[in-house]
Amino acid sequence: MNTLDQITISILNKSEISEAHQLVISVFNKFVAQEYSDQGRESFRRFVNEDFIASLPDRNGFNLVAKKEDKIIGIISVRDFNHIALFFIDEEYKNKGIGKKLFYAAKNKIEENNNNSYKIKVHSSLYAESIYSAMGFIKMNDVQEEFGIKYIPMEYSLKNNRQVKSI
Repeated sequence: MNTLDQITISILNKSEISEAHQLVISVFNKFVAQEYSDQGRESFRRFVNEDFIASLPDRNGFNLVAKKEDKIIGIISVRDFNHIALFFIDEEYKNKGIGKKLFYAAKNKIEENNNNSYKIKVHSSLYAESIYSAMGFIKMNDVQEEFGIKYIPMEYSLKNNRQVKSI
């Protein structure tokens, strides 16, 4: 059986916030933290806590998770129905199409809930720039830095990519 066939995508339940947060921090520490200064790592951990994840539905957003059986193996979090705030996949499940499946589920939800937005925005980590590019995001500016957090502003045009179907 294909790994993707075993993956379910669902809205994050409040009882799963701690597990999702642990995934975010684990993947951040493994793949992203080294590109940040000490201040950036501290800022990320201070901003991206369980309360932040729990707050997204109240900020015109949502959290979608990918699960294999009952284990969370990926998360995509959106605020303002047009900005990806978090997007992390468990190391064991990288490069298996799970991120793409999560992204297209989020894209469809954004389109259903916000007809006025024609772009999905993200502040990509340096590590994830090529991943976002492969999904059709365009780099909008050079590397930026706030609170020690380095990112690349990127956008995905919904108008030009509406023909893309979810997998």
